[in-house]
Amino acid sequence: MNLFSLGLSFKTAPVEVRECFSISERELYGILCKLHQLPEIAECMILSTCNRTEFFVVPSKDMSKAIIATYSWMDKNFDASDNWRKYARVIQGNDALLHIFRISSSLDSEIIGEPQILGQLKNAYRASVETRTSGVNLNRIMRRTFMVSKRVRTETRIGEEPVSVSYAAVIKAKEHFGDIAGKKALLIGAGRMIDLAAKSLFSSEAVISYVANRTFSRALEIAEQYDAKALHINDFPKILKNVDIVISSTASKNFVINRSDMAAIKTDLLILDIAVPRDADPAIADIKGITVFNIDDLEAAVKEAMNFRKKEAEKAERIVTDDALNFLAYIESMNYENIVKLIRAQVEDMRKDEVAEALKSFGRDLSIKERKILDKMSRAIVEKILHKPTVTIRQYANDPEGDMYIEAIKQMYGVSNKKSSDIKCFFAEAKELMNGKHHQ
Repeated sequence: MNLFSLGLSFKTAPVEVRECFSISERELYGILCKLHQLPEIAECMILSTCNRTEFFVVPSKDMSKAIIATYSWMDKNFDASDNWRKYARVIQGNDALLHIFRISSSLDSEIIGEPQILGQLKNAYRASVETRTSGVNLNRIMRRTFMVSKRVRTETRIGEEPVSVSYAAVIKAKEHFGDIAGKKALLIGAGRMIDLAAKSLFSSEAVISYVANRTFSRALEIAEQYDAKALHINDFPKILKNVDIVISSTASKNFVINRSDMAAIKTDLLILDIAVPRDADPAIADIKGITVFNIDDLEAAVKEAMNFRKKEAEKAERIVTDDALNFLAYIESMNYENIVKLIRAQVEDMRKDEVAEALKSFGRDLSIKERKILDKMSRAIVEKILHKPTVTIRQYANDPEGDMYIEAIKQMYGVSNKKSSDIKCFFAEAKELMNGKHHQ
């Protein structure tokens, strides 16, 4: 496989090094074009997220020269310390193919099974298509990459269980109420945990009614996103009777939610305390109609979910490895020059058979010169018939959808090992992938 990846990720580099190579969507197109100008590089794609920046490169000729050129280009185009190279990792050949399959399937993510990486990878590929920095090799690889990712999501349950305490809190709320659509929530705190909880509640159609925090401006910032009311933290006991769910995560060393706050609440209040130290007085759980879960209750669920995802990841690894091997065999079958040779060999056999049949019909009536003229004429006809398909096949080498049209030509000439019904699937898959790219 003529491919390598040069990158820095959360596995290899600290954040202060990774951030030097962070590329915004606005910068991506220009940087891609600059990288593609290197004579050692035939095709390239760049994936840049909060956890990684990776350069996927198809060399023009020599792999080693292309890697050296990419290192030097990075030195010139990014403001990083001199020792950044010790944090970079190069993956070559078939291992690079497996690497990109694993990334798309979220097997190389900090949180196994997280879904965002696929959208980020589709955006990266879209940029390479729109800047024409990808070609036949990356087009083939990325088409298969998205198919592999879809298989992993369909055939495993790798992304189903919650793996953050905030998300686990919302799952607990769903288990408690059966359905939280329309349930009113109070959020206490305004840090990352509360932000994540708010997003999970909102996606589950719960109503975020109030946000309370010591810094009112920060409470207001979150509240405005969900059309909620902002409160100072001292004022939240007054509205407890109006809510069904409380999620609390502050940095307080003392209890924020006290037993005395519960005097006027409605029955069936769920308190999800995701703070360390705890925000809710454990004694509150003794009050009838109030259920309290603390972070230990939720972390047990997260640990169980991580174990579940790891088991599903083992299934996903087998899918990814098998698909990589199948793809390498497919690449071999799609060698354009070999396809042209196969078609020409098949047509040549047909020509010889037809000439032989014609000669039998003439018997001995044709001279050697006439036989040569017949043979020459038949060769000329074949050349004229095959000229356009041969040129077309070579033109498709640089078309993002080239492989599909080549497969159709192979079917027409009977040199494909696919069934005729596979052609429809081939085009349907491509349409789905291209639509997916433009709607990310």
